[in-house]
Amino acid sequence: MRPITASRGSAASRGATPGGARQRQARLNDLRALVETSFDPFILVDANLNLLAASSAAWKLVGVPRKGTKARAKSDLEGLVTALRQAGTYDRLLGVLDSGEPFTAEDIAVSTQVGELRLDISAVKVGDCLGIAARDITEHRRIVEALRQSEEQLRDYLESSPDAIYINDSKGTFLYGNRAAERLTGYSREELLGKSFLELDILPPEYLTKALANLELNVAGRPTGPDEFELVRKDGEKVPVEISTYPMHRGDHIEVIGIARDMTDRKLAQEQLLRSEEYYRALIENALDPIIIIDREGAIRYKSSSIEGVFGYGPTDDIGRGSFDFVHPDDLPAAAEAFSRLFETADSMAHYEVRALHAGGSWRTLEVVGQKLLDNPAVEGIVASFRDVTHRRLAQEELRGSEERFRNVLDNSFDMVYRLNLETGSYD
Repeated sequence: MRPITASRGSAASRGATPGGARQRQARLNDLRALVETSFDPFILVDANLNLLAASSAAWKLVGVPRKGTKARAKSDLEGLVTALRQAGTYDRLLGVLDSGEPFTAEDIAVSTQVGELRLDISAVKVGDCLGIAARDITEHRRIVEALRQSEEQLRDYLESSPDAIYINDSKGTFLYGNRAAERLTGYSREELLGKSFLELDILPPEYLTKALANLELNVAGRPTGPDEFELVRKDGEKVPVEISTYPMHRGDHIEVIGIARDMTDRKLAQEQLLRSEEYYRALIENALDPIIIIDREGAIRYKSSSIEGVFGYGPTDDIGRGSFDFVHPDDLPAAAEAFSRLFETADSMAHYEVRALHAGGSWRTLEVVGQKLLDNPAVEGIVASFRDVTHRRLAQEELRGSEERFRNVLDNSFDMVYRLNLETGSYD
């Protein structure tokens, strides 16, 4: 670092006369007046970087009004000079005085009573002095830092997403792909970027027309999806995916954000559910007792084929009709109570007996077992199986009538009637 000399730039060092000194002082006073009326932060220092003058904007920059505590403000402004020295710019500032060439320094940190400031500095030679203009970039740096953090958070989100997220241009060329995109396709990021989905052959031929049509919609500014596709991984394995795309304008061109979700587990679950439905449907269709499915409103959604042999209705007749429409009016309260209890309580089973209307117009007595399967996605309702017990009930009534008639005969007989237990020899 260049040593500071008290005589640098003095009148004596130049062999100046008293008249010349007065002229320099007058010029200095003019410079001070010019500096102090500047709208921008501007300070004037001597050849030894001692503060000579500062504009109102410079005082304001360090947080002290022009007519405020100048001692503190001067200290802050001089702190700017100290910061310039510490930033390794001292020799270059002095070089401005020697060469007359302007000097700039970017993003200098200066501590003031309003906090740390970040400044861009420009230094020019002004007569025998050095003029330093400052531009406060503190807010700009804050915004840039906030933007950087926001971009990092967004990048972290993209990279940690379980879905494959990618960006492509209007020709389908990949510009970005997250880690999930690498896992889904089997290609590394380096292998993906700069290539289009056509070059990589990641779509089977039967899906290309749909993909190109979606790309045209994206170029026109329209999102697409979710659409189901198959991807061909690098190892040749085909993976079912669901893709949604969203166009975004970047300057004068369009880029497309795509989100691809692996559908393998969902497809497997759907296939298992379908097999389960087919299995249980086969059991129901071959069951001897008729089975119906009733929704939350009490409407019939399904009837097994065995219902025709019991009631005379076909399995597709009256689908959507209320199940209580077939119940005998005297039995409606009990049936409605049993049905409501399944929905309103934790009970999953209900047993009850009702009379139901046959297609021929007669009433049949049914023994009904209802099971609540609302949470089963294949059912989402009440499964009710029933058995026609009409003949059994008629036989029971006939037996009861016969017993009553026999009892009446005995009660009105003139002869003594008794019952003898042959095993014990006692009278009952």
